[in-house]
This record gives sequence, structure tokens and C-alpha cells, in this order.
Amino acid sequence: MVKFSENQLNAIFILAYFTSNSSLFTHRQQLPEQYEALKKQANYTSSWRERLAAVKELSAYQHDKIIDLLQNRMQNDTVYNVRLAAYEALRAFGEDVEKPSPPRFDIIKGTDKIFLR
Repeated sequence: MVKFSENQLNAIFILAYFTSNSSLFTHRQQLPEQYEALKKQANYTSSWRERLAAVKELSAYQHDKIIDLLQNRMQNDTVYNVRLAAYEALRAFGEDVEKPSPPRFDIIKGTDKIFLR
């Protein structure tokens, strides 16, 4: 019969507890029930706050479709906060992505719109 010290027993108990509750440390692998609505909300161009909320909601689920959607938001969204939230979610999933660059500072407010025309 093997005898363990109290510290060894505590370590075994902690290890067994965390491996049985591994869902505490991983993202959910399936698509959310409201995936289509969240996808539509993430691509909704009228409200960046709704896009940001959708990105934050989707960041709890690690699925290929969601990763593609988050990569799209990170690369193509016009609002830096949405791009940053998508980047942070992708990094949490273990994806190798570059941090989006912050918006450029206008020397004279509104000149970007004029130069684009």
C-alpha cells in the first residue's frame, strides 16, 4: 500500500478537481443557439455597439465559423474597439493573429473624409 503525505493528497485532490471541471478553462466548442442572430448583429453596419456586443458574446464559443467571423471583424471593421475585441477573442482561442493598428490621429479634424473624396 502506498502512503501519501498530506501535501501530496492535496495536490492529487486539486488536480482531480480541475481535470473533472475542465470546462472552467476552455471555451464552448459548439455553436450558440442564437448563432444566426449574432452573426447578423456582428455584421450590422449601423451600430458599432451592437457589433461589439455580438463579438463579445461570440467570444465564449470556439468554433470554426465563429473564428472566421471574428477574423473578418478584426480585419474589416471600421471601429477600433470592435477590431480589438475580435483580436482579444482570437488570441484567447490560441489563434496566431496580429494586433490591429490603432486609428491614425487627424491633425485637422475631419480631413480624412475630405482626402478620401
